[in-house]
Amino acid sequence: MKASKHALNWTTLLIAIPVGCAASLVTLAFRGVIELINHLLFARSGEITESLHLWPWIFWPLLVGAGGVLAGYFLRYAVAIEQQQTVKTDYLEVINARLDAVPTRTSLFRALSSIASIGSGASIGKEGPMVQLSALCGSAIGRLLPASLNLKNSDVVAMAAAAGLASVYHAPLASAIFVAEIAFGISALQRLIPLIIASATAVMTMWTLGFRSALYPLADANFAMDLSSLLMTVVIGLSAGLAGWLLIKCIARSKVLFSGIASLPLRLGAGGFAVGLLALISTDILGNGYEVIVKVMAGDYLLPGLLLLLVLKTLATSLSVGSNAVGGLFTPSLLIGALLGVIIAMIGAALHLPLGNVLLYAAIGMAAVLAAVSQAPLMAMLMVLEMTLNSSLLFPLMIATVLASMV
Repeated sequence: MKASKHALNWTTLLIAIPVGCAASLVTLAFRGVIELINHLLFARSGEITESLHLWPWIFWPLLVGAGGVLAGYFLRYAVAIEQQQTVKTDYLEVINARLDAVPTRTSLFRALSSIASIGSGASIGKEGPMVQLSALCGSAIGRLLPASLNLKNSDVVAMAAAAGLASVYHAPLASAIFVAEIAFGISALQRLIPLIIASATAVMTMWTLGFRSALYPLADANFAMDLSSLLMTVVIGLSAGLAGWLLIKCIARSKVLFSGIASLPLRLGAGGFAVGLLALISTDILGNGYEVIVKVMAGDYLLPGLLLLLVLKTLATSLSVGSNAVGGLFTPSLLIGALLGVIIAMIGAALHLPLGNVLLYAAIGMAAVLAAVSQAPLMAMLMVLEMTLNSSLLFPLMIATVLASMV
């Protein structure tokens, strides 16, 4: 078996281990920078939704807007380099062999732009820049490997991207399959196995460093599959498909509106200021939404609060992404899905449907909206399973993610 023809060989599997370890350390470093910014701005390293309250409310739009302006300057510089060199920064360009290596300068400046946006509270996910930086690290490792190994840089970048995503969500199998789905085609099994090894190594590294727990606290709850819960699962899946479509439409509309502002710093500043205005209603719309999902699953919100937060988070995410803030849609989509799932389940419970624990439907909504937005239902299903460590959710997640993707 020649390495040039087959992605799966002993060399590939052995390289996957240090790549996975390096990717997890890169994501931890990125988190550390975000926490440092929070400490400098708010004298604490907690989540932005709580830290912002240390400043008078009158400053909230200005803080988020200022972060957007700074992010815009970094992004403008990255875009200028890309236009000058006629290259794209996206790591998928390397995986799909349209680029030899992940560009260093533009990746770093886009990461700085993302740090400015996230650190100031933009409604954007952290996973995008984390995966990009992990891919950059993998690309650097790939270029250092001797040519005699016959290992393509694209394969190393794919391992690093999967490992970076696994480090963020503690979901190695879902992360590997996501990269395989969007880059290789799910049938490319030989290229998938090294991604799983790299992703698993990344999560094991996180465990060794003390980050060993289910990301969301639903492991002990049991989902009882009966006619009522099946009906609710179908309703959530269909509704999540519509919610994902609406989010994408809102983002597209937001991009059109912000396109009238030629200056990137002003564009991101305006987006940040608008999100800051929404934060005057509720600071829970700031950031990627992880800690808010935990509160939703703990039952900390009543139905009116959930409905308000669903509308505000959709608007805030549309504004942040539409203004070109650098980041990901995964966690904001998960929060929108969690809110949607619990809202529909609470309405069902109010209609006296025997649904059991309505908070379990947060996980179903999370997977369904993520599947609708990413168009990767297998990834969405596995990711929520791995994040909750609740095997009883397997069948409802399968149903909801497929329905949402089809819608």
